Amino acid sequence: MLAVKKSLGTLEKVLTLIENEKQYGVVIQQIDAAIGLAHAAKKTLMSEYLEKAVKESKNQKKLVVDLQKLYSFAAK
Repeated sequence: MLAVKKSLGTLEKVLTLIENEKQYGVVIQQIDAAIGLAHAAKKTLMSEYLEKAVKESKNQKKLVVDLQKLYSFAAK
């Protein structure tokens, strides 16, 4: 969950930058960095979930439904 913590830290930095009226280019760059970290966290969580779900699945139909739900969330 390091990426989530880094993302939160980056967003806190964004708030500080905005409150201190820093250059908007820097603010936008930091927002993009936070988004990138959030995407990395999302990929990691999805990968871990998939690995665990496949290993522990006793019901393939339920697994397929769960994977379809996960895919629909990931595609957003």
